[in-house]
Amino acid sequence: LDTRVEDLAYLIQNLDKLSIGNQNLATLADTQKIGLFGHSFGGLTTLQFLMDKDLPQVKCGIALDVPYFNMDSTANISLKAPVLFMSSDFIKLSGSKVKLRGINDFLAAYTKGNLHEANVKGAAHYNFTDMNYLPKFMKLTPMLGSISQKEAVTILKFYTENYFNSLLKDEGLNKLEEAISTEVEYRKIEATK
Repeated sequence: LDTRVEDLAYLIQNLDKLSIGNQNLATLADTQKIGLFGHSFGGLTTLQFLMDKDLPQVKCGIALDVPYFNMDSTANISLKAPVLFMSSDFIKLSGSKVKLRGINDFLAAYTKGNLHEANVKGAAHYNFTDMNYLPKFMKLTPMLGSISQKEAVTILKFYTENYFNSLLKDEGLNKLEEAISTEVEYRKIEATK
């Protein structure tokens, strides 16, 4: 995890040195407004990055179907940017079902930004990946949940696009509160007192 966080920090700190063809990346994209996202261990990498690094160009993150855990009890838990958690109802870890809705709520007490959650009912862990684009028989495996593959893609696209637009393009978070599907429970995570 530490290696992944350091690699990501190195990449972000050197974005202005990268070129695509003969054009510098900074002329093609706003390298001063960056959003991170990842699924599963990639989501954990996003969360750990937002705790370990304080790069001003990183404005927010999305963690897809990941419960945050820290194996170092002496570590400082402090998120330096807002995060949207998108989660299925549960994931299977070591043969047990772990309920994901609300599992990261405790992080609200350790963040400088707002936390949000979009819980997708009927989704399974791999509904947050491109497995939704595989043939429909994939739905018959335990990899995908009972939600339709098309609806899972629509939900994932809506929330990632609008969350990043709201925080990277200053469009406001109000669009996230739209009820685009009866399968989504969206909420702002409030710090408990």
